[in-house]
Amino acid sequence: MRSLVLDLARLIAGAGCLLVFAAGRVESRGRLGAARRMARAGGFVAALGSALVAALSLAAGGVGGNAPFQAASALAALASGFVALLAGLAGKPRPSGAFAALLWLASLAFALALG
Repeated sequence: MRSLVLDLARLIAGAGCLLVFAAGRVESRGRLGAARRMARAGGFVAALGSALVAALSLAAGGVGGNAPFQAASALAALASGFVALLAGLAGKPRPSGAFAALLWLASLAFALALG
């Protein structure tokens, strides 16, 4: 059950990061008001999801050699949520949205390395 909740939290964090990334595309088309609203919503969703991912993965505890991967996954998730939140609050999602999505992918890669 915990794994299902953790995977759902990872999807929520990823959806928020991708929403900030999509807001950057909207901003490049010149729709600044819509991009700011989208980025703000995506930043809050990503921050909530990434905080949940970090809390659940650190609460699960590492078994043997998995502890470093679990800690790296939690830190990358927190970093992606923080970057997405800052991009959303600033209202400038274009350069930061891609970086938040890449950090989320790094968190996912560390989680997949856990096996």
